[in-house]
Amino acid sequence: MTEIIGKDTDRQGSEVVLYFVKYSDVDSKVSAFFLRQWASLIESGHANSNYVPNVAQSRIIYATMGEKIVGHLLWEWHNSVSYIVFTVVDPAFRRRGLYEILHKFYDQRMISGATTVSRSSLHVNNAAVIAAAEKNGYEVEFLKMRKNYK
Repeated sequence: MTEIIGKDTDRQGSEVVLYFVKYSDVDSKVSAFFLRQWASLIESGHANSNYVPNVAQSRIIYATMGEKIVGHLLWEWHNSVSYIVFTVVDPAFRRRGLYEILHKFYDQRMISGATTVSRSSLHVNNAAVIAAAEKNGYEVEFLKMRKNYK
């Protein structure tokens, strides 16, 4: 079941409505937005093309302006640890504070629930998202290394 979890205002004064949905209740509009944004992430080199998160196994907060989805935050939850899978704001709506709004409502859910820690993996070259995550209280926990032979 999709539920409205709050409203906020972006930096330009536009109303943002936030929704929560989980598992098989995700509708086609949310799935289509997710797939367009994931494809963009792959094309920019910030995600592997051999992995696509399963929306039907995630919990999602998504933001709308009018009838348009403008951003979402997907996570999975296991044993009191929340794993953020994918946070994105539509490129046409960036620099309006939507990333912070999504995380504000996500944090409220985590604090009121049984979550003890929230984790996220980010591509090392995705400087904008790393900076936004640090601004929202995340810190680097570990680095993943690789060595290419060809």
